[in-house]
Amino acid sequence: NVAGDDASGSNSTCDSTNCTANQHVAGNACTACPDGTTRPAGDDASGSDTTCKPTLCPANYFVVSKACKPCPAGQINDAGDDASGADTTCKTEWVRILHCEGTSSNRL
Repeated sequence: NVAGDDASGSNSTCDSTNCTANQHVAGNACTACPDGTTRPAGDDASGSDTTCKPTLCPANYFVVSKACKPCPAGQINDAGDDASGADTTCKTEWVRILHCEGTSSNRL
């Protein structure tokens, strides 16, 4: 409400405090989400406590220090690594090359 509002008046109401993106409600205050987690904006701080959800990395990304980073060239990773957890790694992508003679070999 406006500063200087007369609390004894009939039109006195408090403005709500809404949390921004990547904040959650803890004890009626907006608090930053832990690293590796997210939450959309809009939680009302006067309401119940809320929680942040783990960030899940897309395909060909891995976790480094609670953040999703792209895999280095020539490496792959399945989608779904949890950025709120431990660091993860990418793996070397193996490609099977077929020769015209019908034989095959494995190469990077």
